[in-house]
Amino acid sequence: MFALCPDVPRKPMPNIDFGGIALMFCIVGPLMYVSSFGNRIGWGSPSIIGAFILLIIAIFCFITVEKKIASPLVNLTLFKNPIYTGALLCTFLMTWYQFAMRVYVPLKIQNLMGLSAAASGSVLLPRSILNIIFPTLCGAWIAKKQSVRCWKGLLFTGLLIAGGNFMLSFTSPSTTLMVFFIGLGLTGIAESFKQAALTPALQSALTAENMGSGMSLNSMMGAMGSAVSGCVFGVVFDAIAPDTKVIPDLAKAGNAVFLIATLSGLLVCLLACSLVRPKNPVSLTTASA
Repeated sequence: MFALCPDVPRKPMPNIDFGGIALMFCIVGPLMYVSSFGNRIGWGSPSIIGAFILLIIAIFCFITVEKKIASPLVNLTLFKNPIYTGALLCTFLMTWYQFAMRVYVPLKIQNLMGLSAAASGSVLLPRSILNIIFPTLCGAWIAKKQSVRCWKGLLFTGLLIAGGNFMLSFTSPSTTLMVFFIGLGLTGIAESFKQAALTPALQSALTAENMGSGMSLNSMMGAMGSAVSGCVFGVVFDAIAPDTKVIPDLAKAGNAVFLIATLSGLLVCLLACSLVRPKNPVSLTTASA
């Protein structure tokens, strides 16, 4: 292997953005604290309010530092590209339904409908099967005209997320498991379109130099989306159903969560049409430029 590798001159190592790393911890720490303990200790408690203040200050300082440094942790110029910004926001929003699915579907089936844990696990089986079959089909469809179909793939993702979660927004103790099979199955197809369309859309807006930082930022946005959605869902659920033993309140709270997840899917559709859709879709290179 060493004998076959070309002799490529080494490039000087870029300076490490220690200030950006420290400020990133100052952002992630309060965000995780607020999302994890806000419901438990109260949103008006001094520690939660202090965490919010620290979060705002850290974000402001982070943006200020990243604008001035030569080798920033996050290249803020990436956000000047509407395709990249739109795809990044799609990543943030597409994690919302996943949190609702993981946490509130079992709660609905077991606490609201009175079924077993095995039943709540079985409703994910069709989704898993569809998520095995459809990625190859979606990928082949997008690959034929990648420059004009990435945004369409994200559009279909948003529509399927909205449709699947909308079906779960009107459940009651008398709802059949078939509703969950179909609703979650639609999200399985949505996940297939997401897997096939999101990465090419992001990479179309990145150069070789900022590919690593750009894709890493996308992963961070997914984690932030999960944390923020958990915080929002928790606030809404606790406000409507402080006592989960009251069945009518439990049904309303769970349905409200999935209505919010439906809205997140519709916002993905809006972003796909307004930002991710290239204005001159000749090729990915042209779209990136």
